[in-house]
Amino acid sequence: MKWVDLKYEFSKVLTRFFQETYSNQKYLLAVSGGVDSMVLLDLFMKFDLNFQIAHCNFGLRGKESDLDEELVYSLAKDKNIRCHVKKFNLDGKKDSNNSIQLLARNLRYEWFNELLEENNLDYLVTAHHANDNAETILFNLIRGTGYKGLMGIPSRTESVFRPLLEFQKADIISYALKNKIAFRDDKSNFTSKYNRNKLRLEVIPIIEQINPQFCITLKENTAIFADIADIVESQVSLFKKDHCKKIDDYLTINFTEIIHKPGKLNILSCILEPYDFSKNQVQFLLNGNLKLSGTKIKSKTHELYLHGKEWVVAPPVKKIKPTKISFTNDCSITTPYGVIITENTNSAKNEEDNFHVYISMGNFKDESLVIRTRQERDWIHLKGMNGKKQKLKDYFINEKMSIPAKDRQLLLCLENEVIWIVGKRKSERLSKMTPTDNYLKITFVK
Repeated sequence: MKWVDLKYEFSKVLTRFFQETYSNQKYLLAVSGGVDSMVLLDLFMKFDLNFQIAHCNFGLRGKESDLDEELVYSLAKDKNIRCHVKKFNLDGKKDSNNSIQLLARNLRYEWFNELLEENNLDYLVTAHHANDNAETILFNLIRGTGYKGLMGIPSRTESVFRPLLEFQKADIISYALKNKIAFRDDKSNFTSKYNRNKLRLEVIPIIEQINPQFCITLKENTAIFADIADIVESQVSLFKKDHCKKIDDYLTINFTEIIHKPGKLNILSCILEPYDFSKNQVQFLLNGNLKLSGTKIKSKTHELYLHGKEWVVAPPVKKIKPTKISFTNDCSITTPYGVIITENTNSAKNEEDNFHVYISMGNFKDESLVIRTRQERDWIHLKGMNGKKQKLKDYFINEKMSIPAKDRQLLLCLENEVIWIVGKRKSERLSKMTPTDNYLKITFVK
């Protein structure tokens, strides 16, 4: 393996990402006590950078964890470096959906972010290296995360800097031994109990028999994958602008425009990713398997319906209990789809919009008004129907409303008679009320 002058190459990394301002930044180094982070710490000291140290003790290895903390804290004290140490108790915090490693990672980064803010620091610095990046890419490839997973670990984000990503583990160990840097080994890293360790200990060494520079090669290719990601996301943005609409809490997608579009699998995957649909479900849609209007597929959080030339993505419908309107008491009725506000008044204004109605008390005193969603036999009297009633479902069809829109539509009803399609249309019956001195004003707020 080619010998690497780590200190010299490290200076080039600093200059590449910060030009000459790297010495003006304030850093928080995540130091575990292992060889990677102890080498990182040594390099930061050699360049006399402005930094503080953060060390997490999860106590998962008993006395060994305490010895890690002792090594880091003692060195920081000896070199007069400010060192933050936090002990975490993971007992009872693990759930069935999260591994202990993921839980520890989330707690660790939450604390790091707090330290950055409290101490006015610019960057969290971690000791991830090229081998870590290779493990991440292979792990993502195995899990099927798509092109985004091939981008690996970024060297720098808005608040995180990983200056060792361009160096292999062997380079780091060689530097540690040559410079007699004290470090501690985490014995759990040398067992194949965890999937990442299997990649590190068993899979990557076999690949390196073919390409000894495999980890570096993979790191260099991440720039290509990132470029591909930019192209895809640009196409996604254009497609969403031209062929998708966000209406309240649901999304419509013109599927006739995507079926024959180059890159359709990646484009649709990106659009549906926030709604938890799987790659298999995306392929199912692109194969044209959702054929009958009104049929749907489900993810953990959403439902996707076929409606005409569109796919409609929406959260599952939240059933609302029919709620009676009080004629005597002003009230506010909160539903998942908007708020109904009632108030008594002695006059009725001629409101042109469909977000207010006035109910003449004398016309409805013996009947019950109810706010609810649609039922099977609902009907309404609309202007221009010559007194004939229209089925509500026919109105929905004429308005080309999707199933999610129909299911979310609030109605003001007298049994099966709809007198207000809330926010959209009023019944002709409301315009034929006998004037009185006592009205109930009902307002809808989205």
